Amino acid sequence: IYLLKASYQELHTYSISGDVWTSKPDIPYSAYGRRRKVKRDAVIAFDPATSRLWASKGGKTCEWWYFDVSGDSWVEALQDTIPMGPSRKPPAAGSAAAINAGKIYFLKGNKTLEFWRYNADLPFQSGTGADGPMAGAVVPPGVNPELSVFPNPLAARGEVRFSLPVAGRVRLTLYDVTGRDALRLMDEERGAGEHRVTLSGAGLARGVYLAQLTVTTPGGTAVAQQKVVLTRQGR
Repeated sequence: IYLLKASYQELHTYSISGDVWTSKPDIPYSAYGRRRKVKRDAVIAFDPATSRLWASKGGKTCEWWYFDVSGDSWVEALQDTIPMGPSRKPPAAGSAAAINAGKIYFLKGNKTLEFWRYNADLPFQSGTGADGPMAGAVVPPGVNPELSVFPNPLAARGEVRFSLPVAGRVRLTLYDVTGRDALRLMDEERGAGEHRVTLSGAGLARGVYLAQLTVTTPGGTAVAQQKVVLTRQGR
């Protein structure tokens, strides 16, 4: 049994057969952003296939961690922070996580209906919840936008490319590892077809970001995401 203690950073394990508790390394503070402690709405889920204990600290932070049981150490999944999503809210009270067939299913809580699916080799993807793939959104038939960034990793300047099967309102945003809005690239109507937008790293710290394309049509909303690695401090 694994126990992540609220209001502290402590991790403990309990052996049922040995009837004994064992202290493990504390979950660290993030190397980026504010120093967040574990809160009462934190969630953990153990993946027996990889011997990793995945954890969200709660407390309205998007930090995403795993504890490597074999290495007895914590690792922050900087490339895969929990997305803010259409609600623009971080995880909080009501969040929950479960693992099945190598994938983690995550309910965000925080008075949202957002439901996410996570694979350690892929970024977070929207799952199917009460209101469709993302809270408050129903993906209309035929709307499946594609998103890419070139080059990726990029040094200081690149290009975001996306295609739209149908016309709609397009919002293109770059989020940092804390889930905060780092750069708004577009928020306007666009027609069907191929589109390109210049991405400048000016004013951005080097690191990992998440580009999110949100397309809204009369029939609903669809989302596409892409990891972006900035290798040089922008000026």
